[in-house]
Amino acid sequence: MVQIRDCTQAFAPEITQMVELVIRQVRLIPVAPIGIPDNRLTRVGSAAVKKSQTAWATALMFCAVFTGGATGSLVREALSLGISGLPILTETFGINIAACFVLGWLYAIRHRVHAHVLHLGAVGFCGGLSTFSSFVAELERLAEVSFGLALTAAVLEIVAGLFAAILGETAGRRFSPRRS
Repeated sequence: MVQIRDCTQAFAPEITQMVELVIRQVRLIPVAPIGIPDNRLTRVGSAAVKKSQTAWATALMFCAVFTGGATGSLVREALSLGISGLPILTETFGINIAACFVLGWLYAIRHRVHAHVLHLGAVGFCGGLSTFSSFVAELERLAEVSFGLALTAAVLEIVAGLFAAILGETAGRRFSPRRS
C-alpha cells in the first residue's frame, strides 16, 4: 500500500518547481503605492495606481480560480470514491452533470455577484469538479467493449449536461436572492 508520505516525496520536486514559479510570478505584481506622501502620489499619477489595482485584481482572480479549482478537485475525488460502486454509465457522469447544474446556476446570477465569485465558482470549482479527461478516458474504456456503448454514453452525458445547465440556470433565476 502506498503511503501518503511516499506520494509527497515522489511529487516533491514538481510541487517545489510549481511553488517557485508561482512565487516568481507574484513578485512581478507591482505593489500599490501605500505609504507614499500625497504630493508624491500626485506625481506618480492615477495611471500607476490603476495599474497596481489591476495587478492586484488579477492576483485575486488567480487566487480565486486556484482555491475553487483545488476545492472542486477535492470534492470530485471524494464523490468519485463514494459513487464508484453505483451503476452509472461512466464514473464521472453524475459529477459532470452536477458541475453543469452549478455552472448554469452561476450563469443565471452572473450579473448579481462579483467577478471573483464567478472565477471561484465557474472557472475554479466547476472546472475542478468536472473533468473532461476522465470523461474521455472512460469513453475509451467503453469503446474497447463496444463502440456503440461509448457513443451512446458520450451523447447521453453531453445532452444531460446541457439539460442540467439549463435546469441550473432556471433554478438560479428563480431561487437566488436579488442583489440590492
